[in-house]
Amino acid sequence: MFFKKKKTQEEKIEEIVNLEDNLETEIVEPISDEMLEEEIILEEVTEKTSEEASTLIQEPTYIEEEIEEEFNEETVKDQAIYILGDNALACFLAMKFTKAGEKVVLITNKEKASTLSNNGITIIENHSLQKNHYKFATTFWLKETPKMLLITSDAIKLNASLTAISRKKIVNTPVLLFTPIKNPLYIKNILENDIYRAFFDGYLLNQSDQIILFGRSPSVTFSPKGRKKKQSSLITACFNKADLTLKTEKDEEKAFWDYFSVYTACSLVSAAYNKNIFDVIKDKDKRERLIPLIMEICKLAKHDGVDLNSDEILKKIYNTPLSYPYPLQVEIAKGKAGDFDLISSNLINISRKNKCKIDELDALLKKIYNIIMA
Repeated sequence: MFFKKKKTQEEKIEEIVNLEDNLETEIVEPISDEMLEEEIILEEVTEKTSEEASTLIQEPTYIEEEIEEEFNEETVKDQAIYILGDNALACFLAMKFTKAGEKVVLITNKEKASTLSNNGITIIENHSLQKNHYKFATTFWLKETPKMLLITSDAIKLNASLTAISRKKIVNTPVLLFTPIKNPLYIKNILENDIYRAFFDGYLLNQSDQIILFGRSPSVTFSPKGRKKKQSSLITACFNKADLTLKTEKDEEKAFWDYFSVYTACSLVSAAYNKNIFDVIKDKDKRERLIPLIMEICKLAKHDGVDLNSDEILKKIYNTPLSYPYPLQVEIAKGKAGDFDLISSNLINISRKNKCKIDELDALLKKIYNIIMA
């Protein structure tokens, strides 16, 4: 819903001009006091030069976001939050929103849908030793207009999973993309809808029928720049209700690199040596090799227009929970590729485009590739 815009002086003038053009062929109502005032304005304006009048008419129009209403929870109270994905992040977010009283539906494949809806999944919050079992409503495709659509699919499954989304049903729905792909433009084109970039700052591990949350106070960072005020308000209200810390970063590229820099360094190092970050840091040689690795990532980000703080990255790496294994480490140890392609393609594409040497990163990428192909 939008407030009715007040007519500008130029719009009133245009009405009077149109009215005069049609006087010879149409019968019009008697001129009111308001129209008489508008005619006086017209006479004043016509005294100006044509150039001045043209400039006057070309003033900027009203911007939709400036007059849009604030989010009203009553208008969407019966709508469900849909989550596209069935990984650890999807289940964790579903749990948080379910506990907050929201209706939540997971969009996934037939096998996973049966497991999550019939058997459920146990979510363990490691720091508090809380263990809760949840069953979720599931579907294979988007059947109705959702309150929000969260996309958490693993990168390797993302393109296929998007076929479950009906573009007509998300025209006015806020869509949050958590999958850390570098350029989401093609997804915007597929969905024919703008999207919010979102990044999860936390440590989740999927173990069979259990999901473990390591560490404390996970948060979500999203980029609201240039988006509709009503949608941003809805997102903020829903995440606050679910007791999920929501941070904002107007620069989408910076939001991506703040997440991707730490995730990449930890994923590659832990997968290459099949050791948790804590064990890597204990090894002096491997710990010292982290520095040039981080500097190369910062150099790539710089070519992408983003200034990263290497000390901040190192600090975040050191704050990784002691026993937490990064997903790529777990997947490589099983002989699977995980999101290796996602990480490597981003690094290689940027380095080649800018003719930038990344010797430390290249060495780790080759080491992991050889492990996968062995």
